[in-house]
Amino acid sequence: MTSQPLSVARSDFSSASLLDELPLGSHDTPIAGDTITTLNLNSEWRKFLASAIGVYFSIATRSASQSQLDTFDPLLADLFDDFYNGEVSSMLALTEVTRSTTQAVTASGGNQAITFDAGNGFDAGNPTRLTPPAGVHDIVGNCRINLNSTGRVQLKIRLNGTDYLGESLSNSSTPHSLSIAAQYDFDGMDYVELIVENSVNGTVQNGSPKPTLQVVG
Repeated sequence: MTSQPLSVARSDFSSASLLDELPLGSHDTPIAGDTITTLNLNSEWRKFLASAIGVYFSIATRSASQSQLDTFDPLLADLFDDFYNGEVSSMLALTEVTRSTTQAVTASGGNQAITFDAGNGFDAGNPTRLTPPAGVHDIVGNCRINLNSTGRVQLKIRLNGTDYLGESLSNSSTPHSLSIAAQYDFDGMDYVELIVENSVNGTVQNGSPKPTLQVVG
């Protein structure tokens, strides 16, 4: 089989599209025409692939129902156990924070941090922050934004209140989803925030998907 760049092989990275493609059967069930291969991977490649797979499935499952997650999570864990000989655990979210209500964002507000209100990484004393555990982790942020008129909006991951690990840019007025992912070697005291900067007034919406910032890997 001839491989092709990911950008050519897939053009739709929306959560709905990826969710439709989640493999919900046992990964070791033979399928006619499949060729079983042996992969020899050193530790650097294992970490890289684990992070890539974790980010992919984190985006794919952000709109999944609890029953879908209950079905898929153990299958993914089994795959990692086999593929990495037990050296890597499931790469779904380690910690995350979410917001359950809308949040206004203004054109004059500059870099505005989303304020979260729930999640297994939520800190009521610092509601905009998520503090990853020490180590190399992927950070994934997503939200749905509606601007009052057509304009530019950027979604960013901010580190320790000053530096930026990445940003995603869009131009639209209708409600649309933005996602961003970055990787960093955290020291256990670093924190990240999900930042919105927009050229016209609007709102961060509370569904499909709700604002989320999570640590995977």
